[in-house]
Amino acid sequence: MKEDAHLILFFDWLAWQTIKNPILEVVFHVENERKCTPRQGAYRKRKGVKKGIPDIICPIPRAEYHGLVIELKTETGKLSKDQIRMLKHFHGLGWCARVAKGGQMAIDVFKEYMRL
Repeated sequence: MKEDAHLILFFDWLAWQTIKNPILEVVFHVENERKCTPRQGAYRKRKGVKKGIPDIICPIPRAEYHGLVIELKTETGKLSKDQIRMLKHFHGLGWCARVAKGGQMAIDVFKEYMRL
C-alpha cells in the first residue's frame, strides 16, 4: 500500500472521531511530497515549504507535550535525513514526535497520545 493510502486510512478514521470530539478538526496533513521542477521547488521554498516536515500535525497539548507530530511511512519506508532532523527539532520544542509504519500504527500512536 502506498503512503497516500495510509494517510487516507488515518484521516478517514479521524473524521469519524471528530464527530464525537470536534477539537480533532485541528489535526492536519501538510502536503509536502509533491514532485516538481527545480523552478517550482525554489518557488515553494520561498513560500515556506520545508523538507522533512512530518505528515500529521496535531496541535493539541497533552501531559508535558505541546502537540503531536507523526511521520508516516509505508512498512518498508525509510526516514530521510531531513525527516530525522525535523522530528528532533519538534521533540526539542516539547512536542511528541513519532514515526508510524502504516495508517493503523498512526491511529494507534494517535490514540495513545490522546489518552495522556
